[in-house]
Amino acid sequence: MSKADHFPVKLFNKTGKGAFVFGCEHAGYRIPNALRSLGLSKAEQARHIAWGVGAAQLTEKPSKNGQLGRSATLYPTGL
Repeated sequence: MSKADHFPVKLFNKTGKGAFVFGCEHAGYRIPNALRSLGLSKAEQARHIAWGVGAAQLTEKPSKNGQLGRSATLYPTGL
């Protein structure tokens, strides 16, 4: 990763009191600049082969009320 790359983690409910931490490593389709496009076209990067559609929302939702825990999503959606 370089300084030009977006920070790869998005934290929700950092002060959550729950016993669980939810993580999602397939939440988006950003690729670090050093890896270029991994040979994928922009259209391919937006398909399920590059990211889990809905994975970020599924991970974030349980942590939003603060009762279940905290969550971290890696590589939030967007290019």
